[in-house]
Amino acid sequence: GRREIPYVIPDGSNAPALRVVELTGDDEPETLDKNVLGEERYGRLGVADFDDDGQLGIAYPNASRALGYAEHETNPYDIVQYDGDDNAPPLAVMGGVRLGKRGGERIYWVNADDEVRYVTQARPTDVKSPSSSYDIGVGDNVGVGSARALEGNGMPRWPVVDSSRNPGAILAVNGQYRVLNESEKTARVPVAWVDVVASPRRELVFALDNGFLYYVKTTSFGTPTSRTILRVEGVPRLHIELETGVAPGVGRVAGSR
Repeated sequence: GRREIPYVIPDGSNAPALRVVELTGDDEPETLDKNVLGEERYGRLGVADFDDDGQLGIAYPNASRALGYAEHETNPYDIVQYDGDDNAPPLAVMGGVRLGKRGGERIYWVNADDEVRYVTQARPTDVKSPSSSYDIGVGDNVGVGSARALEGNGMPRWPVVDSSRNPGAILAVNGQYRVLNESEKTARVPVAWVDVVASPRRELVFALDNGFLYYVKTTSFGTPTSRTILRVEGVPRLHIELETGVAPGVGRVAGSR
């Protein structure tokens, strides 16, 4: 099948456009929506199979400030319309998670009050919040990442930065939250699960206010542990712009098995 990267780019006339580009570069980028929300902090896109058709789509904040959804060669539509309450517009779309064998994936997002919300395909007008109560950290960007299992076929967890600026994780099945490092200096920007040290479990990679990347192990999950700076050949060279954050990792940063 096609392997594509979604992105938002100014198109020179209207609001920014939502596009996807095929990884081989053989095709021209496809525009899924000509007008999306282009204000600061509204840029994180989520990937999910919301309608359970076997094809991944993009969930995003659209120009009408709703939670929009678009797929390849289909017309985009609103999943959750903007109505002035605490559901939309989404500050950042966290993506989709499938928690059962039936129906499409749940789509999760962070609302304008820095709270997590989600909706299911079976009840698209019934917006819910996880059972636990917590606020996501919002600063130069929004402190969330894509959900993944920490090892094997375990339950997916969302990597986040909370409002106290600690990196942590939300268990998708019940919304349970755990702090992983009590730094209180973590930048409130996107974070990611990455296999940094070739351990059985993925590590949480995040940035501090100085822009340097750190990671924290999850082998003692639920007990806050110390952080370690990411190094390349022994030198801490990995530095990011705080408006951007950390993208999901592919492969390993260091070590081998």
